[in-house]
Amino acid sequence: MPSNPLGGAAVASLLAALTAPDEFGPQALKKQFRDAIAKDPMDTTLKATLLASALFYAAEKGHNPKVERFEDALVFITTCLSVGYANTFAVTPTGKFLASAVMTFGPSMVAKLLDPPKGQAEETDNQSPIPKEQLINTSTSPELQQLLNNQTDMVEKLDKIVRELQRLYPVAIRS
Repeated sequence: MPSNPLGGAAVASLLAALTAPDEFGPQALKKQFRDAIAKDPMDTTLKATLLASALFYAAEKGHNPKVERFEDALVFITTCLSVGYANTFAVTPTGKFLASAVMTFGPSMVAKLLDPPKGQAEETDNQSPIPKEQLINTSTSPELQQLLNNQTDMVEKLDKIVRELQRLYPVAIRS
C-alpha cells in the first residue's frame, strides 16, 4: 500500500496545537469549538460532517476498497456521529484519527443539533403566552370552557415548574 501523506500531517498538526501559545493552544481551540456549536448547532454539525467526510475521503481513497466515492466517506462519518455502525472501517492513520475524533465529539454535537442558535432561545423564552381569554371562545359549551381553563392552568403551572428547575439547574435542563 502506498504511504499516506496526510497521516504525518495530522500528527504534526495535533502536536503543534498542543504546544501552541494560549491564543492558539488547546484551551482556545476548545473555546472556539464550543462557541461555534452554541452559535448555530445545526450549521456547525453540518459543516463538521462535510469537512470530516471530505478529509476521510481524501485519506482513505486508494487505500480503502470500501471508500471509492465521497458518498462512501459521508456514510461512514455520519454513522460515527451516532451508533457507529458501518461496514466500512478506517485503514489509514489519518482515517483512524478522523474517525476517533468524530466518534468522540460527534454524539455531543448531534445531541445539540436541534437546539436553537445562540440568542434565539432567549427571544422565544421572553414571549408572553397567549392570554387565556384568547384561547377560550365564549360560544363554546360550559364543559369545554372548563376543560380549556383546566388545561390552561395546568400548562401555566408546568411552565412555572420548568422555569424553577431551569433556575436551580441551568446546565442540566434546557428548554
